[in-house]
This record gives sequence, structure tokens and C-alpha cells, in this order.
Amino acid sequence: MKKNNRYRIPAFASLIIRILKRYRNEYDLEDIIIELYKEKTETGRKIEASMWLWKQVLGSIPGYFSHMIRRSMALSKNYIKIALRSMKRNIGYSVINIFGLALGIACSIFAYLYIADEFSYDKFHDNYQNIYRIVTKASVENLEISDVNTSFMLGEKLRYDYPEIETVAMFAEDYYRILEADGSMYNKEKIIFADQYFFELFSFMLIQGNPVTALSNPNTAIITESTARRLFGEKESLGQVIRVDSRFYSITGVLEDIPGNSHIDFDIALSLITAEEEYRNYGWKSKTIKNYFLMKENGSVRQLDNKLDAVIDEHIKPGWNGEYDYVIQSLKDIHLHSHMNWNEFQENGRIEYIYILSVSAAFILLIACVNFINLSTARSAKRSLEVGIRKIAGSRRSQLIRQFIGESTIISLHALVLAVIILEVILKMSGSLIGKQLEIGYFDNYYFIPGLILLTAITGIISGSYPAFYISSVRPVSAIKGRFNILTDNRKVSLRNCLVVFQFSISILFLISTLVIYNQLQYFKNKDLGFNKEQVLVIKNARLLKGQYNSFKEELRSYPDINFVSSSYAFPGTGSTMWKFEPEGKEGTRMITYISDYHFVNTLGLKIIKGRFFSKDHPADQLAVVVNEKTVRSMDWREPLGQFLTVRGKKLKVVGVVKDFHDKSLHSEVEQLAILFHRQFYPEYTPTYIGIRIRPHNISKTIDDIRDRWDEATMGVPLDYSFLDEDFERFYRSEERMGRITVICSLISILIASMGLFGLTAFIIEQKTKELGIRKVLGASKLKLLSLMTNDFIVLLIIANILAMPIAGYFMSSWLQQFAYRIEMNLVLFATGGLISFLIAIISISILVMKAASKNPIDSLRYE
Repeated sequence: MKKNNRYRIPAFASLIIRILKRYRNEYDLEDIIIELYKEKTETGRKIEASMWLWKQVLGSIPGYFSHMIRRSMALSKNYIKIALRSMKRNIGYSVINIFGLALGIACSIFAYLYIADEFSYDKFHDNYQNIYRIVTKASVENLEISDVNTSFMLGEKLRYDYPEIETVAMFAEDYYRILEADGSMYNKEKIIFADQYFFELFSFMLIQGNPVTALSNPNTAIITESTARRLFGEKESLGQVIRVDSRFYSITGVLEDIPGNSHIDFDIALSLITAEEEYRNYGWKSKTIKNYFLMKENGSVRQLDNKLDAVIDEHIKPGWNGEYDYVIQSLKDIHLHSHMNWNEFQENGRIEYIYILSVSAAFILLIACVNFINLSTARSAKRSLEVGIRKIAGSRRSQLIRQFIGESTIISLHALVLAVIILEVILKMSGSLIGKQLEIGYFDNYYFIPGLILLTAITGIISGSYPAFYISSVRPVSAIKGRFNILTDNRKVSLRNCLVVFQFSISILFLISTLVIYNQLQYFKNKDLGFNKEQVLVIKNARLLKGQYNSFKEELRSYPDINFVSSSYAFPGTGSTMWKFEPEGKEGTRMITYISDYHFVNTLGLKIIKGRFFSKDHPADQLAVVVNEKTVRSMDWREPLGQFLTVRGKKLKVVGVVKDFHDKSLHSEVEQLAILFHRQFYPEYTPTYIGIRIRPHNISKTIDDIRDRWDEATMGVPLDYSFLDEDFERFYRSEERMGRITVICSLISILIASMGLFGLTAFIIEQKTKELGIRKVLGASKLKLLSLMTNDFIVLLIIANILAMPIAGYFMSSWLQQFAYRIEMNLVLFATGGLISFLIAIISISILVMKAASKNPIDSLRYE
């Protein structure tokens, strides 16, 4: 018989009632409402009945939510109690899980802090999205040029001829200026010349002074707050006068210290208008000025780039025998994407290392989650009885899933507390680890603490999801009869094995990468550079000696702990210049050029393989040249001695050939090189550098003696020096930083994986206690028991090595390609990485197996 549609409740109201019934099932809510609705409808007042119906339905909703909240709170309280009891009952597994997750979370937060800092560079400027700079990329003959600097003339053209540009700021770095302030002298200050538009373009904050006019007049200067304290102490800085070389500048502004996330860094800004004519006279082809500009909102970078091509055709191409291009770089991309060869303010970051750190942190966190999954599924046999009873008592699977995910989240919250402690320790070492000091701004960003909690919750959900779905799937009858066991479920064993393989594959990948990077760095340190860089002290501001120059060198030569002293316009590692040389009958070519004195070879320990070096016994050597082996090969000279090279209108005779030596890093190959005698080319100027080879003993005393003599000769100007080996080590800071990161990632990943393996082995031994006792009674030795327990894991480690080695080989081979001189990838590196993983795994397993094998068999047979 058909139901009377007249009394049927509307579909949407019926849906709400059915939802409410799930949580208020102590009576049949729908039947009662239908009955009352029928009575009211029979009276003929259908509209009033409908209004009554919706009032009842909607009025029940607050009660539904109140009931659901009370129920959830009660369940949550119950889940927390169960979770804490489970953690206490299985303290060993809990420690492994919490410590592993803590390491993973700490690495993730550290990676976030580093990446956030790298991406924050220059974003404190108000208009950073529309600020750009123009750099030079060019080539001429065999010389490749990539320079941050362009010309003063280009800056003026940008300012006045292009309506799409709102503001142009021009500034230049200045080197080896001697600063005198308040009666003291300094030479380590970072000085720039900046124009009056500098503070209009950039959002550096002036504490004192007017940013619009501070640099608008000649002989004015702005200094940073810390520089002001260093120069003048507690005195008022504004209005003070400083002397830079022979010019006096009045302090017209004090600047807040430059933020650490700025690619532009300086201590003192001098007014560019003071030296404007000097920079203008350098001409269009000079590279002396940094040109930054603010593009208007409706301006097009592409159109501006096309216009710059016309500027090159008009002002650069005439007389330029090669390629020349102006490249526009966005301010926000400079720190991670700009790696020009010349005149970067500082060593920029690398986006590649951002990727490496991100992937490494993600893998470490994933390894920690895998540990949790493995141990949780391995312990599922113990929880199966609990699940079976709960299901018989009426628990739904969704409730069980929420319970187990809740337990993993609670463990993650415990791990978060430990992770913050570990992170604070890591951050204290971050200066030496990554070259910058990072800090946690817990309350600096409103999203940081919620982000930590969200990361922890996600980690808990990822870690607990599979065990929750897996354990909650147990059938009550199987659980109560004890038939549910991870060790006898082949499908689950396969997954567990896959997770173990994944963990150790990542760890082996890190290990092999660490070994390759370490060996490459050792190769850098031990490779024969063609000269002896040890115990060579290089004075970098030697031109300040002026009239004392020769007497200073001669007196140093008389010191008993000094072997050789040489002057030059460059030394390896300090930068060099390239001049164009024209051999007889051949096209001209550019060569690295050193201009030095008679003692250059002995000071550096260079090896003359043919002919000789400059000598006082040969006056004609002032028109001589010494070349390297690469030059002889490039020129195809069978007999180099007696050949002639013309440079700057002077015809020079080749009198010697020096063994190839590296004057730059091993990233690039040895180039053609020529050494000239300095008096022929710069008779009126003193060389910039003095190189001093000192004896290996009494180094501190020798440096003090050099400094005392320097102070006498320069009237107290600070000595600026470095050791040649330190200069070369600076070439490989990025690689050393990457090496330290991979070492730490290797240690953490192998530690977490080993802890997981330790916990898994402990559980398996616990499950096989009787079996081990029986085997021991039957005569099995400890080594036999160890072999029995480790065979499966050895197979997994072999698979992990097979998977990890090709991946490591691919990535490390790609990384090594950036070096012109590099180690060869060989099987020893891969075998060593695999052997280390085997040893660590076997040691982790052996400790537990040998302990179990040492027990009295009677105790083992009484187990359970």
C-alpha cells in the first residue's frame, strides 16, 4: 500500500533528522516528528504544521552540536589517556619514535628558517618588485665578461631618456681607501660612492639626517649606526668630519645598520657628486658604476631591453671586437640567481642549495615517519586484541582510526618539544654550518607557532595513517583467536621491507654524496697548484707605503724568519688582469697578466721548466716576458725561448717558461699567462701587493715584526693582509657548506634508520624468544643465531644499495661537472658508502641478538 504523500516530511528536513538520529538514537526521532506532523496536518492547517516541523528540526541542531562536542571531548580525553598509557607501556618504542620524529621536525624547521631567510633578501625595500639593475655580459677574443658594473653614461641616459623609468640610483664600490676619523685610522670599512637618489630608490632607514639632501652636495657622507659608534664612540656623529684618502667629508646622516638580508652592504656612503666628473670621463665602455632603477607600474622590461640594444649599437659596438649585452636583473632574483664574475657585493646564495636542503629535510622527516609506520605495524599484534574487543563492544572503524591517528599526533606533539630543543642547539652552530646565524622568531611572525603546530599535526597524521587503517581493519574473531600477526602476513611484511629499503636507500644516498664531496674538497686542498701557497703572507694595501716602499721590502728581507719578499700588481687568489698580446705572425690573444719583480718566482715557489726568470744580471729583462706551458701549447711554439710578444706597443722577448699554475679556483682551467717586469709598465706607481714567504716557525712573532715595521712606515695605518692558502680556501666556501650539510644529513638519516632497525629487531626478537631458546637448546651457536636474524636485513640492505648507488652516481656526477679539475667517480666510493651502511645496520642488530642469545634457554622457554 502506498504511503500518503500528504504526511511526508520534506526531503531536506528528513535528511537533517536522519543525521541527528545517528547521535540521538535512544528513541526514534523521525517517527515521533512524523506522528506529530500528521496530527497537525489532519486539522487542515498545513502551513502551521510546516512551521512547527521546521521549528522542531532547526531547534534540535544546537543540541546536536552540544552533544557532539561533549561526546568528542569525552572521547578525546579517553584517547589521550589510552595514548599516554600505551607510550608508558612501550617506553622503548616511544623513545625511538619521539626522537626520530623530533630530528625530522627539527631538520624541517631549520630548512624552513634557512630557505625563508634566503628568499627574504632585499624584500624589505618598499618597491622591491619593480626595482631592477643592469649588468654587463660580453666577450672579446678569448675573454668572457660578466660584470655587475656598467658605465656612468648609461645611468644618466636611463635617468633622462626613458619615461618608463621612475628613478635611477648610481653607486660604486671603492677599494683600499684609508679612513681617518677622530684621530684614528682605519682601512677595513666598506665604502661606496652613492648619488642623491640612492635613498629614494632603496628603503634603508636614516636615524639622523634628511635622506633627500644627505648626499646631494659634494664632500658629504652617511655612515651606519655601528660605524658611528666605532669611529666616534658616544659622541654626536652628525656634523663630524672624516678624511678618506686626501678628501674631507662631512657626516650628514646616520643610517640604521644594513639588514643581514640585503645583497647591498656598506659602512660608509660618500656623495657620488664629489667624484662625478671622474666617473663620467671613463666613458661608455667602462665598468665602474652600478646602475639600479625603479620601473613605473606601466613600464615594460622587455621594451626597455630592446631599447638598450640600440644604445649598445650606438655607443659600444664601434671599436668593440666581440659580443656585448646589457642584461636586466630583477632585485628579488639577485641573491639566488646572480653569479657574475666581477663586482658582486658579496657571495650570493645558490638556488641549487635551496633545493638540496629542502629535499634533504623532507627525506629525513619522511624517514622518521617511516620509522613510526614500521614500528607501529610491527606492534600491531599486541594491539589487535584491544581492537577486537573494542569492535565487539560497538566501536566503529572510524573511531578506531581517529584513536590511532590521535595517538600518533600526541607522540608528534612530544616530538615537537624535543625538536625545539634540538633546533636551538643546531641554530647555535648555524654560523659555522651555513655561514649565517639563524634565529627562531617565535613571535615575530603570527603564523610561525601555528605553522609549527600544523607541521606537527601533519607529521602525526602521515605517521599514523597507515598503521591506523591497517590495525583498525582487523577482524574481531581473528584478533581474539590470536591469528592476526604482522610476522605471518606476507603482504604486510613486503610493505615493511619496502619501507626499510626506502630508509636505507636515502641514508646510503646521503653517505655516498658525503664521501664524494669530502674527496673533492680534499682534492682541492691537496692538488698541486703549480706553486707553494703555504706560509705566504700577502699585504693588500702596499701602495700606501709610497716613498717607503723599497726600504720596507729591503728591511723585511733582512729578517731571519723571512725567506723571500716580492711585489706585484696581483697574486694568485687576489684577482688578476688580462692584456692582449700579439705573437709574431699570429692573431692577438688575451692572456692573464702578472706584473712583478725579480723575486716573484721564489716567493711563490713557481717552477721554471725552460729558460730563466728575470734577473738583475740581465738588464734587458725589463723588456722580457715569462710565459706558462699553456701559452706555449696554444701558440704552437716548438722552441718558446727567443719568441716575441707585443703588448701595449712594447715588443717583449720570451726568456723563460714557468710550469702551469692555478691563479684561480679549480672551477676553471689554467689559462694562457704572461709575467712582465713592473718597471717597464708602471715606473711611477708602487705595486698593490707585497708577498712575503715566511718560515713555518715563530709565525706570530714574524707577523708582529712586519706589523711594527709597517706602522713605522705608514704612520699607524692598519695593516691589511691575508695568507695565500686562506685566499684559496675562500674559493670553495659553497662546497664546504654543502659538504657540512650532507654530513649532517647523513648522520641524522643513518641514525634514524638505525634506530628504526633497532626497534624492529627488538620486536622480532621479542616475538621469537621461544624459537631462539629452542634453537639454543638444540645446539645453535650465537653466530648461527646472529646469521639467522640478520639474513633478511642483509638482503634488504643489498637492495637498498642497488637502488641508491645509480641515483647517487647521477647526481654527484652532475655536481662534479662544475669543476674543471675533479675526482673520478669510482667503485671505492660506492663500496665505502655501502659498507658503512652494512656495518651500522649489523651493529644495531647484533647488540640485541647477542643479548638475547646470551640468555639462559630456560628463561626463553618460560617466556609468555
